[in-house]
Amino acid sequence: MKARKVGEHDPVYQKAVGEARERARRHSPEQIERIVRGEVPPSGYIFGQELFDASAANRDKMRSFSRAQFRQLFRHEEDKHSSIVNNTRAQSLLRGLLQGQASLGETVLHELGCKGESIENMAGRLRWYPDRISNHTYDALIDWHGVSAREERLLWEAQLPALRENFLERLLTALDQEEVSIDVSKLRQRSMGTPVQFEDPWFFPSQYHPVTATAHVRISEFPKRTEISFAHEMMHALSGRTMIETQSSDEAVVNQKLGFAFRRTQGRDFLKEISPPRFQWLNEAITDYLTRWIRGSTTGYEKEEELFSLLQKNGQKVVPRRLFLQAYFENYTPANQEGQRVSAWNQLSTALEEAYPSAKLVAQKKGGRTSILVAIDTFIIKRDDIPAVIEILETDWRKLYNAA
Repeated sequence: MKARKVGEHDPVYQKAVGEARERARRHSPEQIERIVRGEVPPSGYIFGQELFDASAANRDKMRSFSRAQFRQLFRHEEDKHSSIVNNTRAQSLLRGLLQGQASLGETVLHELGCKGESIENMAGRLRWYPDRISNHTYDALIDWHGVSAREERLLWEAQLPALRENFLERLLTALDQEEVSIDVSKLRQRSMGTPVQFEDPWFFPSQYHPVTATAHVRISEFPKRTEISFAHEMMHALSGRTMIETQSSDEAVVNQKLGFAFRRTQGRDFLKEISPPRFQWLNEAITDYLTRWIRGSTTGYEKEEELFSLLQKNGQKVVPRRLFLQAYFENYTPANQEGQRVSAWNQLSTALEEAYPSAKLVAQKKGGRTSILVAIDTFIIKRDDIPAVIEILETDWRKLYNAA
């Protein structure tokens, strides 16, 4: 993506600032409290100047919260991966400051006591001693970062229509080659109608929010990574879905199916999990498989994909991948007769029972019904160890029923 500078008098820029300020006004003091406690994610860019200007009552609280978040971005971590990520962020921040905001960069280096050193050494100092930077300087850093991130967001929003078209074209080609029958008009409608929020690369993860039906895409400094994240989250948006609301005491309970993932939630915004999510590994595996198919890369679910691949071929019969994909995109159809409302899921279940027939024996022993998917999922929920599942599936999958 070729970078384009957006001036403050640009109509697109002014429109984005107006929308950001309007979002900020909708943050009530109560919402701010929930954000600070980590109960809900902030909406939009909370680290830009627009939110701090929106409400004097919230300004100090959000400033304090933002400083703490900003410090944590760079702090030294024992975990190797986190340490590498934080070091990259620190170097990126310092390079950006020295190139585009020299006076602020000089202030940061002066407070860290590392003026004249290499970028690597200065980044190390920032990671080990983030508390040396004053609150006033952090506030300036936060505002500067907010403006930079907003410019990036505008650039990606301008490309969104082309991203949608390209994604859908590639997905339909993939599904055609996989021989998956799909309602193309419904898929196109959902693809074009799903709201997409490009998110701050340092503070927000990519995710699809099933309640708001919004795809949140984290902006990367590498355009291809942003495109991959877009494809992954949009895949979640297009996967089959079901939402059934019931009442429990005074709060509504929502049973959600998105692709293969099942969640039971309640409370305001339906963010409170009341039981462990089911089949998340399979949902992410198929989502990443399709993302790799159309973008040539994945978003980090390699082990889940490996497990998905083994599941197709390591039973007594091959379970066609097409059956998994068909079930992934299936929407619950309440108008159909009982037993036909999730026909693709039923076909997949039958194929899995034929490939892994000992499930029936286990059902008789335990006095209930089970399946290889339930056995694998239960194992993962209890032990959080996908490599161990892969090892069992490669040697003797029957052991999964006893292990779970």
